[in-house]
Amino acid sequence: MDALRIRLFGSLEILRGSFRLPAFSTRKSRSLFSFLVLNRERPYPRDVLLGRFWGECPEAVARKHLRTALWRIRKVLSADPAGDGAHGAHGAHGVHGGHGAHLVVEDHTVGIDLGARGWLDTLDFEAKLSRVPQRLPEELSPAEARLLHEAVELYRGDLLEEEYEDWCVHDRERLRILALDALHRLMGYHLQRREWSAAIARGQRLLAADPFLEEVHRGLMRCYFAMGNRAAALRQYQVCARLLREELDVEPMPDTVALYEEIRRGDARPLVPAREADGRAVRGDGPSAETLRRLLAADRDLTRSRHNLRRGIEAARRALPK
Repeated sequence: MDALRIRLFGSLEILRGSFRLPAFSTRKSRSLFSFLVLNRERPYPRDVLLGRFWGECPEAVARKHLRTALWRIRKVLSADPAGDGAHGAHGAHGVHGGHGAHLVVEDHTVGIDLGARGWLDTLDFEAKLSRVPQRLPEELSPAEARLLHEAVELYRGDLLEEEYEDWCVHDRERLRILALDALHRLMGYHLQRREWSAAIARGQRLLAADPFLEEVHRGLMRCYFAMGNRAAALRQYQVCARLLREELDVEPMPDTVALYEEIRRGDARPLVPAREADGRAVRGDGPSAETLRRLLAADRDLTRSRHNLRRGIEAARRALPK
C-alpha cells in the first residue's frame, strides 16, 4: 500500500499515492492532527492536549472532546481510495490508519507515527537545506543550487496557514526565514551566472513574501536592464520607491537610487551583477539585513494580532444567543 504524504506548507493536505484523503470535519480535529504531526518526535500527555485544545471546558467534557477528535483523525487516516468507506483497527494501545501511518494512543499519551515510508514536506524541506553549506551565491555548485530549488518548490505557503494558535507560530516563522534565505541565495546564484529569467522568478517570489526588500528590487532592476528592457527596470524602481514611501514613510537607499540613475542614463555597469545585490543579504550584515530583521519583527507582531483577533471573534460568536 502507498505510504501517506503529508503537506503542512500552505493548507494541510494528506495524500495516499494520488488519492487525497478527505478533509477533517472539524477545526479541532484538524488542529490536533497538525499539532501531533508537527511535534511527531515524541508522544504528548493527554492532560497537555486537554489544556491546549479544550482548556475552557470542564475536564470530563474536554476528555470527551479529545476522544471524539481522535476518532475523527482515525476516520480520515483510514479513508479507502476504493470508495468502500473507512477502515482500520483499534489496537489495545493505538488507533491505526492501516497505510504506514497511525495514531499511537496510550493510557496517558497520544502521538503520531508516520511510518518508515511516510513523507512530510517540512521534513524534506529542512533535509534538503541541511545539505547546502552557508556560503555566498557565487560559491554554490549546480548540485547545491538544485537542492535549494527543490526545497523552495516544497514551500507552497507559510506553515499551516489556516491555523491561528500559538503552537505553530514559532515554527511558521522559522521555516519562513529558511525559505526566504534559500530564495535569496538562489537569486544571487542566477544573477552571478547571468541567468536573468531564473533570477527574476526568484526575485518575484521573494517580493510576494516581503515586498520591502530593496536588494531584491535592485536585483530585478539589473535583470530587466540586462535583458534589454530598460522600461521594466525603471518601473521596478518606481514600484519600490512607492511602496517604501506609502507603507514605511522612507526613501529608497542610496544604492537603489544610484542604480536607478545608472539605468536611466543607459550605463553599462548594471549589466554586471554587483555582489551587494545578493551577498550582503546572505551574510547578514549591512542595511538590507537590518531592514529584514525589522520587518520580520513586524511580521511577528502582526501574527500575534491576528491570533488575538481570531480569539476575540470566536469568543463573540460563542456569546451570541443560540
